[in-house]
Amino acid sequence: GRSGGGGRIGLSGLWERELGEGGAREALRIAVVNLSAEPAPAAAAPVDASRGARSFGAAEVPGGRRFRIPMSPTPTGLVGERRDEGFRVMVQGALATQGARRIAGAHAKVERAAILNQGDHAELTLRFVAGASPAYRVDIVDGGLDVTVGRCARAEPRQPRRSEALSRSRIFWRPT
Repeated sequence: GRSGGGGRIGLSGLWERELGEGGAREALRIAVVNLSAEPAPAAAAPVDASRGARSFGAAEVPGGRRFRIPMSPTPTGLVGERRDEGFRVMVQGALATQGARRIAGAHAKVERAAILNQGDHAELTLRFVAGASPAYRVDIVDGGLDVTVGRCARAEPRQPRRSEALSRSRIFWRPT
């Protein structure tokens, strides 16, 4: 181990007994920690991202609401990533022909849903409302994806977004 004052002490400080002994003790402590360290466990085998799975998420989503996202051609694989606020799935070998925003509009626990075409693949992202973590599953089906999101124990109506509330409150006036 090693320890030192670096540029934090002057040249005269190097000759002070207390500073020298303190640095030596710290170096010894670091050396003992390093000598008693154990090798880190081996990492899990990497997932072959070139061959994605046919599904991602929970094995079952009882009572879930299913949404179809048409894609062309039929996807070849899924590589998913769970996040604190939702999930992201790379959809291999296909591009979306319709968006995913309707999922957020129709499900009370989904704050945002989007699918973006990225050249040779698409990326589906769902973000849940704060504090919600419903079960979900994404499956490859003929011609696209099925996205299933679990419902809550009690049904809660979705609060309209500000833009929706404004569009509902507009009064249209037509001159005669």
